[in-house]
Amino acid sequence: GQSSIHLHCLHCQTGEKIWSVEVDQYHFNVIMAGNLLLWGARNALNAYDPATGALVTRLAIPEGTAITSGPALADDTIIAADDSGIIRAIALEQKGLLFKKPALRELWFNSLPGSFAGQPLVVGGYVHVLTEQGQVHCYNLAGDAIGPAIITVEGGKGGGLAAAGDAVAISQGRVLALYRR
Repeated sequence: GQSSIHLHCLHCQTGEKIWSVEVDQYHFNVIMAGNLLLWGARNALNAYDPATGALVTRLAIPEGTAITSGPALADDTIIAADDSGIIRAIALEQKGLLFKKPALRELWFNSLPGSFAGQPLVVGGYVHVLTEQGQVHCYNLAGDAIGPAIITVEGGKGGGLAAAGDAVAISQGRVLALYRR
């Protein structure tokens, strides 16, 4: 039969359902930013009210793409990457003169060939992203690429990034590498 997609909010101690909303697209990763839940989805980055599940605002991305990597926070900037190889920096702002309403605004974007593995990682004012091909790319918070790929790890499919002190740990398939700036 026909299936539907629901987002659920559960009480962290009791597991009791607080709310459930039906949505029209699959959603991927979620973070809390300010007082909103930011969910990467197909065709958009959506912001929901955590108390009710109501959609508050959204940032549309090109039709047919999905934010599958991120969102992640870098100070007041949201970093998200989609499955077409675009990484974006997004601001969460308050718009309006009398009644301020949240709004998402794209600050910058960069394109890479291929798709991303894992989540964007922000370390020391730099955004690191791992491609499915094992390349780690680095950007400053203004969106400037820091050289070509800073490192390439060949170990298979899948992977991710993590901070380890002043270094970046890179997992790619069966390989684990440590990169220090």
